Amino acid sequence: MSHREAGAVQRFWYLEGFVDEERRLRRIPILDLPFSIGRQAGLDLTLGSSLASGQHAEIYEQGGRLMIRDQGSTNGTFLNRDRLTGEAPLEEGDILHFATLEFRLGLLEPGQTEALFGSTLAMKSELPALLVDRTRRFRELLDQGAVASVYQPIVRLADRETVGYEVLGRGSFEGLPTNIGELFELAAVTGTEAELSRLFRSRGIAECARLASPRRFFFNTHPSELRETARSGREAPHRVSPGRHDAGDSRGSRHRSRHHAGDQKPARRARHPARL
Repeated sequence: MSHREAGAVQRFWYLEGFVDEERRLRRIPILDLPFSIGRQAGLDLTLGSSLASGQHAEIYEQGGRLMIRDQGSTNGTFLNRDRLTGEAPLEEGDILHFATLEFRLGLLEPGQTEALFGSTLAMKSELPALLVDRTRRFRELLDQGAVASVYQPIVRLADRETVGYEVLGRGSFEGLPTNIGELFELAAVTGTEAELSRLFRSRGIAECARLASPRRFFFNTHPSELRETARSGREAPHRVSPGRHDAGDSRGSRHRSRHHAGDQKPARRARHPARL
């Protein structure tokens, strides 16, 4: 299908946004469908970002409606901030993200086609202005491992003796929050909750090993890791299983959502004890 609709009335769809990380704003007409989007040269819309996949997403027509689907991209396609897991219908004014690049979907009526090739309007995004920049920085945090561990004592109520520590995490990347809850919110936007959880856990294990303490340390697992394990059939982190499990000198795990005082609580995560 082209831009023609019923009754041969021509209405032109277009994308308006940043095609690269240099923040250059462009308006791109969607003249023919399907409309391919990605980093690969020769597509209808070539994205100049290393975070975009070669063939990232596709806009197409189905049942007289404009639709979008992700093409198995690494960093995701987002429609009005929600990550696509299948196909979805599009409406005028929708906000699309291909990895961290933001676009608004527009529609021009007959007689307005010169606006496709003239000066562009300002973005009318309904998303927070810092979202694109934060998601880019968040990817750098993951790549650089820019997190630190904090330790919350676990106290036995009977005698108030410290019996172990829950190993929590804080961010340490300039321009991003340190709060673990806010970091998991960014991870949810980019679909990287499991990657962030693994980073916190691996950093905590490495630091605890250097402490050479006889205390028990308890590590967390985000539910998304368990879902990944279920889909792939791999063994769960730290040999998680219903009821009792073993992770070094360990006891049965249970789900927790407790974090450092003042932290916003992300999704509930399984806790895994280990003596180092």
